This record gives sequence, C-alpha cells and structure tokens, in this order.
Amino acid sequence: MNKFHKRLALSLVFFICVLIGSAQNYASDSQLWCYLSLQKKLNKKFDLHLKLQGRMINNSSELGRASSNFRISYKVYKNIKLLIGYNFTEKKNNKEIYKPRHTYYGGIELKKDFRRFEFSYRNLFMCRYKSPFTSYDGYIAYYYDRHKVTIKYEVSKRLSCYIAEEVNMPLNNPQLKGLSRSRTYAGVDINVKKHQKLELYFMYQQQLQQGDWFNQDISYTGKPLHQYFVYGIGYNISF
Repeated sequence: MNKFHKRLALSLVFFICVLIGSAQNYASDSQLWCYLSLQKKLNKKFDLHLKLQGRMINNSSELGRASSNFRISYKVYKNIKLLIGYNFTEKKNNKEIYKPRHTYYGGIELKKDFRRFEFSYRNLFMCRYKSPFTSYDGYIAYYYDRHKVTIKYEVSKRLSCYIAEEVNMPLNNPQLKGLSRSRTYAGVDINVKKHQKLELYFMYQQQLQQGDWFNQDISYTGKPLHQYFVYGIGYNISF
C-alpha cells in the first residue's frame, strides 16, 4: 500500500469516526416526500403553477404534513423571473393534531445556460402564520429568507441530473441569528412524454442551530439538533 492509499484509508477512518461520534448529538429521520406539479403557460410572460405535496415522516411511517402551493411567475427578461405565491399546509403537532400554516412569499429566479449546463439561483422572502384564529400565537408573523443554487446537466434529451444547495435564514427569530437550516440535493429529471417529467431525488437536511422556534418537527421534541434523509419523487405536467 503506497502513501496515497494509506492517507486515503486514514482519512476515511477519521471521517467515519467523526460521523459516529457526532451522530449522538443528532436526532435523524428517514422521510419520503411526494408531489404532483401542474404548470400552465398563460402567455410569453406569465405562468401559473400548482404543486400538491405530502411528506411521510418517522421513517416514512406516517403522514407528517400535506400542502398545496400556488404560484404565479412573471418573466422580466430571458433569464429573470419574478415569483409570488401562497402555500397552505396541514402539519401534525405533538398532540397528533393537524394544524394549518399559511405562507405568503415573493422572490426572484435567475438562470443561465452554458452548453449542456444550466445554472440557477432562487431567492424567496417568506411570511408564515401558524394556526391563525385557533391559537394564542396565531397572529405572530414568522419571516425568513431562503436561497437556493442549482446546477443541472443535460445528459440526453430525456435525462438530466442536478445538484443543489439551499439555506434558510430566519429574520425575526429572537432565539438565533444567521442560517438555521441547510438542504443538499442530488436528483434526476426524466422526460416521460412531451410535456410530462418525472423527478427522483435525494435530499439531506440539517438544522444548523438550536432553538429553531418555528420549524421543529414533532419527532424531535427536546433534541438539540436534527437531520433528515429524504427520498423524493415527483411528477410534473405542463400544458
């Protein structure tokens, strides 16, 4: 075994030990996320988009949340879009009761093609209300900023693969400042028909700080940090 292989083996052992040692500080869960996406092109400038999603949590054994997301996009220039939308979510709480969440958002999306590559950046400003009119804190608005960078590669006319990174930043959280969550994606898009596409992906999500007061899942109550291993499948239809 030469020096390179020895160093590689030692690095792998060290990396595995770090993972084992740090795993005790995290509560983790394997989840399944499924969605159906419908997109209608009104004209050269405006698009309508509806996305229905369900998330299976606790090792994909129970429905943790269901949501419907309605969005309007406006093409300012060839590679620039403005976005505005509303998301309604029913999320299970610690008492095994589904509670509503209302999220309003606006943002911008930038894209640039280079040969077979597509580079995109999306920024969203979001405002969320939890259980308005049914809880004592339902009137509180939760603001946060979300950034996502995606690199996609067209393997063929029917197949594309991508990687992406997304970070979430609460803006009025009294418990923490800075980034609260990160998401790392790897996936493929398969063109099934002319206007229909199947998406398969894996996503790793990690809470970066303690005390994330508006986004804790019921599975991890009392845990300092948590991480998700998400397997996703989606179907996109445009017309």
